[in-house]
Amino acid sequence: MHWDAEGYRKNQQFVAKYGTALLEDVPECDAILDVGCGTGVLTKQLCRKATFVRGIDQSAAMVRVAKSQFPNLDITVGDILQYHDAHRYDVVFSNAVFHWISRRQQGQLLAKVHQLLKQQGLLVAEFGGAYNIDQIYQAFVSVLKTYAIKSKLHFYFPDPRTYQKLLIQQGFLIKKLNHYYRPTPLENGYHGLPSWLAQFFEADLVQLPEAQQTEIIQKTCDKLMPKLWDGTSWVADYWRLQVVAQKK
Repeated sequence: MHWDAEGYRKNQQFVAKYGTALLEDVPECDAILDVGCGTGVLTKQLCRKATFVRGIDQSAAMVRVAKSQFPNLDITVGDILQYHDAHRYDVVFSNAVFHWISRRQQGQLLAKVHQLLKQQGLLVAEFGGAYNIDQIYQAFVSVLKTYAIKSKLHFYFPDPRTYQKLLIQQGFLIKKLNHYYRPTPLENGYHGLPSWLAQFFEADLVQLPEAQQTEIIQKTCDKLMPKLWDGTSWVADYWRLQVVAQKK
């Protein structure tokens, strides 16, 4: 997926803002790896928790923005599924990333995290759980169908029981597994949802003519207006899965 890193920095600041609460589960320690660090906002805050912090992100554009904002941070381009690192970490941290990794690759993901952790190290992560963005996704897909287009989006939004089994299979002890509804106001008033759709559903939109993209986004917003528009902002139907798990 291609990320509009500057657009993300300007319009999706809520992602890092909500991720700040996850920092409470991160203990003071020696070394932290931030997986999918994006523009580096939370990576910078993690530096208060550890003497060594490294951030990786699959998007070179995100890493460029992160380095321009925080030139002293250790941030590099990296795919966690293929990542190699001589360091072993007390904490592997990740906010709003794991749902971008397919269901069939989740075991590989957790095995890699387990490998990168020190003994009794912690995975501290939050990502989309069951029911996440159901209303937005269903409205978008229904509009695509009117254009005879099938969605290529493959998010992974697991229920807690399913993810608990995956964690145990990969050698983790569950410390916290919290599935909760978090209605999330989008930034920039009415433009919040159109920019959100353009960013997060880019895989379905990018190959279409610009005029058709605009039509699809507008029709999706029209469908969602009675459900998610509160008069001043769009409130996205987010469900999150919060995980704290220890390497056995």
